[in-house]
Amino acid sequence: MIPAIGVVPSGYSWSKLPQSRIHEVRFHGELVGTVQRPSVWKSAYEAETTAGKWIFRRKGLLGTAAEIMDATRSEPIASYKAAWAKGGILKFSDGQTFRLHCKGLWHPTWTVQSLSGTDVLFLHTREKTAEVSPSEILEQARRNLLVMFVLYRVLQAEDDAASAAMVAS
Repeated sequence: MIPAIGVVPSGYSWSKLPQSRIHEVRFHGELVGTVQRPSVWKSAYEAETTAGKWIFRRKGLLGTAAEIMDATRSEPIASYKAAWAKGGILKFSDGQTFRLHCKGLWHPTWTVQSLSGTDVLFLHTREKTAEVSPSEILEQARRNLLVMFVLYRVLQAEDDAASAAMVAS
């Protein structure tokens, strides 16, 4: 894997725990959080770090939108609206807004950009790694949450593809 220009490997990686629906997210080998789908019957995912617990859930017609809920206060802290061109806009309640784009065959690379167009994060689905741009200043907790939300979008897309394959057969 060759890092994108201007981006240094950040040390983020994730893996699925055997015999479970839990994905661990690590930063330089240290566990920073988990993302899991608590039940095959629920479409919401749960994420947890030392900074808090969140629920990622679908919203809107056909489930193309999503929101991040603070699990302890049951309040939305961010909303995601999908765009037609393989991505969307993630807006936090404090006003910080990001664009998500997915590129490549089977969407192997997801890019997160600030509204000014600065690359913030690159997530590589095949390698199960993420890189963070050194030019964008993000607090660690927000960076961890961004990585986990993009991972949620990847897992959601995989679930959708698996469901479509089952219906087709």
